[in-house]
Amino acid sequence: MDVRGIMGLIIVLVVGLAMTPVITTAVSDAIKGENKDVGVTDDDMTGASKTMIELVPLFYVIGLLLAAVAWATKEFGKKG
Repeated sequence: MDVRGIMGLIIVLVVGLAMTPVITTAVSDAIKGENKDVGVTDDDMTGASKTMIELVPLFYVIGLLLAAVAWATKEFGKKG
């Protein structure tokens, strides 16, 4: 096992998980129409667009998990 690889993975996961509340807050603000800086209002978030915006944090966490799984697959799949 490569110690640098493990440390890199831990850093990526810690920083990624630390950013999760920021992403969740931004999504919540966008849905509520409180993010006036980008021109989003309550009327803009209905139907499919609202559903897709609500899924952003889920896909973010799935991306972090996939990074960890890809690293583990690469690390433990080595021969020798």
